[in-house]
Amino acid sequence: MNLAAILMLLKVGIAVLKDYERQKKAGLDPVFDPEKAGIKDANLWSVIKEKYLEQ
Repeated sequence: MNLAAILMLLKVGIAVLKDYERQKKAGLDPVFDPEKAGIKDANLWSVIKEKYLEQ
């Protein structure tokens, strides 16, 4: 069961890691962006990202 869940999340996990590495390489303080990871219906994370970027 756990292996199946890991395999299902692998694509998203890799996308999140690549976005993180891209932001670090650009000299940014990484911010999680669900849209870049292909995650839909993550309204809370979008609000958190916007509030963080306003600072």
